[in-house]
Amino acid sequence: MCEVLLFGGTSEGRRLAEYMSSLRLSSLICVATEYGETVMDVQDPVRVRVGRLDADQIADLIRAERPRFVVDATHPYADVVTRNIREACDRCSVACLRVHRDSEREDGCRRFATLAEAIAWINTVPGVVFSSLGAKASAEMCAISDFAQRVWLRILPYPSGIESCLRLGYPMGHIIAMQGPFTEEFNAACFRQTGASVLLTKDTGKQGGFHEKVAAARTCGMQIAVIERPEDAEGYSMEQIMQKLKEVSL
Repeated sequence: MCEVLLFGGTSEGRRLAEYMSSLRLSSLICVATEYGETVMDVQDPVRVRVGRLDADQIADLIRAERPRFVVDATHPYADVVTRNIREACDRCSVACLRVHRDSEREDGCRRFATLAEAIAWINTVPGVVFSSLGAKASAEMCAISDFAQRVWLRILPYPSGIESCLRLGYPMGHIIAMQGPFTEEFNAACFRQTGASVLLTKDTGKQGGFHEKVAAARTCGMQIAVIERPEDAEGYSMEQIMQKLKEVSL
C-alpha cells in the first residue's frame, strides 16, 4: 500500500519522486522502461515499478495500493496513457491530478495537428530532416520519401528503441541516442553536423527544451515543423502538486 501513486518518467515525474523521497512519503512511481527507473533518485519508502500498463492493469494496481490520490506526470503527448490513467481512477473513485506543462508558442513554426500531416508537407520540400520525436514515431516517419537517406533521429538511449529504428531501415549513423534536454548551442551543432534543413519536433515546453531547439533551428536557417499537443485539461502546476504531497506527508 502507498499514500501516492505517480505515473511518469518525465522531468516533472523525477522531480516529484525526489520530493516524495525527501518527505519520506510512502509512494509508488510507475515508469514504462528500465531506463526510466535508472534516472529516478529515490529512497525508501518510495518504490519504483517498471512496465507499461493498460487501464485494467492500472485499476488493479490502484485497488492493490489504495493511494489517497494518483498523480499523472506523463509526457504531454502521452494522450493514450493519460486516458488510461483517468479511466482507471474513475473506476476506482480516486482523484487524478494531472501535471500541467506550459506550452511555448514560438513564432516562425509550421504547426500540424498530426504527424501524418507534417509528413505530407515534408514530402513537398527538399532537404535533410532532423527529428526529435523519439523512437515511437520512427515507424510512421518511414512514409517520408527516401527516409533512410533524409531522416536523422534523436531518440532516448533505450536499446529497444535503437533496435527498432535499425529494423525499420534507419542507418546506425543517422541515430543519435541521448537524454535531453539540450542547449541551443548543442542543438545547433547537431543540426549543422547532420546538414539538416527541416526540424521535426513537438511543443515539449520549457522542460523539454523546446525554445532551445527552435532557436537553434532559426540560427541554422531551418524550416520548423511542430506537431501540436493533444487537447487536454489544464491540470495542476508543479507547485500545487508539491503542496498536496506535503499535506499528505504531515
